[in-house]
Amino acid sequence: MRNTTEKLSVFEGSGIKNENYYSEEYHIGKKIQKTIIEQGRSVKWLSNQLGCSRDNVYKIYQRQFIDTDLLFKISMTLDYDFFADYSEFIKNKRQGRTGINV
Repeated sequence: MRNTTEKLSVFEGSGIKNENYYSEEYHIGKKIQKTIIEQGRSVKWLSNQLGCSRDNVYKIYQRQFIDTDLLFKISMTLDYDFFADYSEFIKNKRQGRTGINV
């Protein structure tokens, strides 16, 4: 039986080394927040579009990682391709470059 306080790795059992692929370099919540601000939108507007409370939007802003279904919905709502940002981040990681404008 697994210790409930033990952190599970998404790579466990996959044969992939548990390296810090995401790290602190790309924070999806901060990118969503920045995009909202750049578009001149409000937390209330996004919460109405997503059908959730403003508190939930603030929680999204705090997330470093996000479910792809929710990210898709946010991408469509904001007309912004957050998946392309992830792809760019991956390309940069593979080429040994770090950092992406969040």
